[in-house]
Amino acid sequence: MAAASALCLISLFYVLRNGSVITGDMLSAIQITAHRGSSNEAPENTMAALHKAVNDLADYAEIDVQETRDGIVVLGHDYTLNRVAGVNRSISSYDYEDLVKLDVGSWFSDEYKEERIPTLKEVMEYCKGKINLNIEIKNMGEDSNLPDKVMKLIEEYQMEEQCVVTSTRFSYLVRIKKADPQIRTGYIISAAYGDFYSSDSIDFISLRSSFINERLVEAAHEKGKAVHAWTVNGEK
Repeated sequence: MAAASALCLISLFYVLRNGSVITGDMLSAIQITAHRGSSNEAPENTMAALHKAVNDLADYAEIDVQETRDGIVVLGHDYTLNRVAGVNRSISSYDYEDLVKLDVGSWFSDEYKEERIPTLKEVMEYCKGKINLNIEIKNMGEDSNLPDKVMKLIEEYQMEEQCVVTSTRFSYLVRIKKADPQIRTGYIISAAYGDFYSSDSIDFISLRSSFINERLVEAAHEKGKAVHAWTVNGEK
């Protein structure tokens, strides 16, 4: 009863302050994603950033995955390691044994000196039961086996309900959804035009927040698709 009263008071305050009616949107849960882990507080795409995301009680941690030369799925956003490790080489040019020697924490702060690039396996072992994952598969070319490896790891750790898979490469999502319809897929798009949300191969679209409006959301919902907005760092 006390909780219900509090909710009513909050809703009434909202109406009085904003001069609007109460809608279902006001009462729906807002889920927060930690971008590349809690990357404002720890070096991105590292175990330290994921620990922070869990401690911050984020609903999801978004991570980026690529593949080493010897076929290990690891975390990493950029196509070169220049920004995070000071090395102008790609992740795919390293065998994992050499890649794991790189320090990807010192650029952020001395506190994270010697932080290493984790494998997706390490991440799943830590995150299972703690936080949901949004796994962005970087575009590594049409013939890449990376989508299949990500899918198999999700299945191996039985994390279908805890993971979503996203990519800017639509064909990756088609492959995953065809092989395992249980895995939720999201298409990352850079602009809001075209009928980009009607395919059965995707469950949601991921779009820059400045492109999102009520009409777009309604159109996506009519097709049974969700909408994920990025990057949203403030209440307004």
